[in-house]
Amino acid sequence: MANYSKAHICPCLSRLSTVRLSSTVMIIGERRKTGMKFVGGDLGLAHGLIQLGLTPGDVVTVTALNRYSKCTTFIALGACIE
Repeated sequence: MANYSKAHICPCLSRLSTVRLSSTVMIIGERRKTGMKFVGGDLGLAHGLIQLGLTPGDVVTVTALNRYSKCTTFIALGACIE
């Protein structure tokens, strides 16, 4: 069980941005996201949250209009703590 608690999203994002750079990794209706666009959006949000002063241990409330936005927000929050 200890191995699960050490899992983190950053290695997955790194692999998406290198191995699946131009491959479609997400389809939302008619829109498609490549690995680079997906990771770029998540890391951009993470960078903005860090610039606003978010630190590990902070409590964050997430309100999203759809599953994609919610997914992106949680991934970005995970990237902030690494």
